[in-house]
Amino acid sequence: MQIYNWAKENLKPEDGGWLAGLMAGEGCFFMRIQSRLSWWSASAQLMIKLRADDRGALKEVKRLWQIDTRIRLRAQKGKCDMVDLTIAKIGILRNRIIPTFRLYPLRAKKHRDFEIWAEAVEIIYQKNITKVKQFKSWEKERLEEIEAELKAVREFIEPSG
Repeated sequence: MQIYNWAKENLKPEDGGWLAGLMAGEGCFFMRIQSRLSWWSASAQLMIKLRADDRGALKEVKRLWQIDTRIRLRAQKGKCDMVDLTIAKIGILRNRIIPTFRLYPLRAKKHRDFEIWAEAVEIIYQKNITKVKQFKSWEKERLEEIEAELKAVREFIEPSG
């Protein structure tokens, strides 16, 4: 599939709303920072995880975003098997996923999660297209802050009253 054929305008409103609802309920935006001695790296991913008998929903996600990422089966000993779809290609995250959720916004805490994550995607994407191998110190600092913000926004806050 070609990345250039996809356009957010081609998503029907019911499909964009369905993607936002599925992501809000079953999805996760995450990023990872890895460092060893003089080596430092950051990556962003989106994952949707469902029961194995909902595999068809992940096939629909692939069709709507025109992606060729494989769906992985996760056998759960003594539990219901799960399937997940993980999107890690930074160009797809920036040029398909983010525009989808800008046009069809997520709600509640997942929206805040998305906005924090989207900033990380943009920093990582810009690094990839410039082909500069090293992150600048401000980029490293901001990505580390974003990683901490993502963890903080996911903490459960006990409702009051």
